[in-house]
Amino acid sequence: MEMIIPWILSYIPETIKTKIGQNKIELAFEELIVNIYVHAYKKDPKPICLVLKTQSKGVLVEIRDFGPEFNLIEYEPSQNPKATLDTILIGGQGLKLVKAVLSDIKHSYNDHMNCVSCIIG
Repeated sequence: MEMIIPWILSYIPETIKTKIGQNKIELAFEELIVNIYVHAYKKDPKPICLVLKTQSKGVLVEIRDFGPEFNLIEYEPSQNPKATLDTILIGGQGLKLVKAVLSDIKHSYNDHMNCVSCIIG
């Protein structure tokens, strides 16, 4: 992980990091990648594939994994008004951050592979 996030950040222009906030970008991608290893791969780690492409409206990032199909766009964590900080930290809240920081998030599942693409810009 300590090598992946800096690699992603190296492709993002300083103007975008300043506009959105580098910490928010780091947290969003950390959340996506950690979720793959914790929830999709569990005890059977597999590789992930990262693709970055510069576009006119920002940087396109694709993250592909070989876990079971999971569409983070449709996932909504349960809203429990009695939730404590401990239970909130256990699940689902990180995806809210991902959805708030990244734009044009798309999901597809082909050839036993999840692909999440988004624009940072």
